[in-house]
Amino acid sequence: MVHIQNRTDLMEYIEANFDMQAVITAMVTGITEHLGMFNDCPHPGSAGFIVRVTSQHGPQWTVIVHHTKGTKTRHIGLMREVPWINWIGWYAFGQLYEGDDFNKNMELHLQEFDDAEIQIKRLHQNRGRAESNIEYNFDNPESGNNL
Repeated sequence: MVHIQNRTDLMEYIEANFDMQAVITAMVTGITEHLGMFNDCPHPGSAGFIVRVTSQHGPQWTVIVHHTKGTKTRHIGLMREVPWINWIGWYAFGQLYEGDDFNKNMELHLQEFDDAEIQIKRLHQNRGRAESNIEYNFDNPESGNNL
């Protein structure tokens, strides 16, 4: 198994082992952005590097090179979206882990926590609002105000 030690090794590994020719062509003619290392991607127990490839004509692919912990088998696949909450570039030093733009990646990583926190607050607010909207008229159970 080829040991990936830097960005160049990662790109060469994808070009040599990925069977989707459109992505390989886009890597050569378009824009390739290395996003860094991610835990639990594409499933729990896996770790991998994610690369965003944008064709000169517009289509975009998110490619992941990953392996399951404890195995020496490496896989390449496509992802629908980047799970920024699982980015670990802040934890390990070096461009291979951090990605091409550390500051941008860190911002997107932290934004996921903010978004999750905001979503949880909204969920609790909506539940509280729904509970407060349900009122029961105990004095007159036969009234039309009861559900």
